[in-house]
Amino acid sequence: MTAAITLQELLTWSQEAAKFWNAHFEANPALLELPCSINDSGNVQELVRHIWMADFRWAQFVSGQPMTPRPELPTGPLSALFQMHEDAAKMFQSLLDDPATNWNETFNLAY
Repeated sequence: MTAAITLQELLTWSQEAAKFWNAHFEANPALLELPCSINDSGNVQELVRHIWMADFRWAQFVSGQPMTPRPELPTGPLSALFQMHEDAAKMFQSLLDDPATNWNETFNLAY
């Protein structure tokens, strides 16, 4: 048996996970200031930014939109970071809903 997950299931899980973490950080904002060395982030908020920024920029890339340069993306507050994830989810959902989306297209990851 081959284990498989659809892109829709993956997107749904991503949205559920992001909503959980957003609610958790809203309820415990001091956690965002904790030191964090993952990806040289400095603190948890910068790590969250990195994750949701990657969602957003990847969605732009696969949607054929120009990728917003990192310095132009918000560094906070949490609501602005979460909005990047929400915008990415909308872009991904649009691709999934569009019957003309070519899922066999090859992407060049050198951007």
